Amino acid sequence: MGGLYEKYAESVDNDSAYEILQQVNAEQAEAEEKEAEKAEKKKTITAKKTGTAKKKTAKKNTLLKKSAKTAGSTLGREAGKAIGSGFGSLGKKLGGNVGSTLGRGLLETLFGKSK
Repeated sequence: MGGLYEKYAESVDNDSAYEILQQVNAEQAEAEEKEAEKAEKKKTITAKKTGTAKKKTAKKNTLLKKSAKTAGSTLGREAGKAIGSGFGSLGKKLGGNVGSTLGRGLLETLFGKSK
């Protein structure tokens, strides 16, 4: 009986297979949680950058529309004045107003209404 006692008297592994698997599963869950947090941070940063870019683009578009509206108004006014000048000063004034309105309306149709 001495041979068996000596063989099994010294404990080689204190952890059972169940305990080892539990530890591995806990480590995997922790790693997955960290990856999910990283992905969420990246998504948030991307969303912030995209939101900022959209705001800048919207601002540029608004400025473009306002500039086009002003240019259309000026061109229409001048064309209306030229056409209306054949009818005297009143025709020139009315032609300028009508031309301005038509020019703005045409460019709003093309570019969309600016705010």
